[in-house]
Amino acid sequence: MRAGRPGLGPALVLVVLGLVAACGGSPATVASTGTPGTATTPSTLVPPPAVTLSESDNGRTAAVGRGAEVSVVLHSTYWSLWPPSGGAVEMLGSPVVATVASGCRPGQGCGTVTGHYRARASGQSVLAAHRIICGEARACAPDQRDWHVTVVVSP
Repeated sequence: MRAGRPGLGPALVLVVLGLVAACGGSPATVASTGTPGTATTPSTLVPPPAVTLSESDNGRTAAVGRGAEVSVVLHSTYWSLWPPSGGAVEMLGSPVVATVASGCRPGQGCGTVTGHYRARASGQSVLAAHRIICGEARACAPDQRDWHVTVVVSP
């Protein structure tokens, strides 16, 4: 006796394989193949976890898997994000600056600068940012000017 509805096993496999091919994936990672005459069961793809980094991560190392999304959220509009070093991580688009208007005096830099990245290859990259202003007409102390995190990407 076959599991599931008669005739749906092979049709379901073809649909799954077609969707995988359209998305550029590998069929071997999406559907398990059974012996002829048995039902096949699609497996669930689990994306790598997303990682969000901020000021509290300065100087740390973050380990991620290939394909993981990494976001950097720094809480001042005076930060400038640099392109990542190395080839393991790529920046996705330009950084996004979001200002906070209510409750913030001009020149305080209220808001965030957010960068989005993807771990592309095994290895490591350094994500970095720099600023020289830390408030209205106030230069940053040397230990407040630079931010960096080393991202190690595993296969």
